[in-house]
Amino acid sequence: MVYVIRAIHSLLATIFISSIMLLFYFALTDTFVVWTYLAVGALILEGVAVLINRGNCPLTPWHRKFGDEKGFFNLILPASWTPHASPVLSVIAAIGFVLLIIAALT
Repeated sequence: MVYVIRAIHSLLATIFISSIMLLFYFALTDTFVVWTYLAVGALILEGVAVLINRGNCPLTPWHRKFGDEKGFFNLILPASWTPHASPVLSVIAAIGFVLLIIAALT
């Protein structure tokens, strides 16, 4: 079951990181298509879920429930970097949102 949770978490992380990259692409190319709104929506949903969970990923309890104490970022990053992964990605996403808003207003 640990591998199922990791696979689901990996899929969701891929969607959210791709959405962040798409924000920058759409902002820099001044493109507003359905994918723009899907990326924005996905990131807003993720942000709300993390806020409701008091700053933690909602999937972390599922990892622990099935005996996976590593968590997602510990699978791909050095242990010293993992506490900074979410805040750094949040800042990068915020920059993408700002650029997208600027592109929409110009």
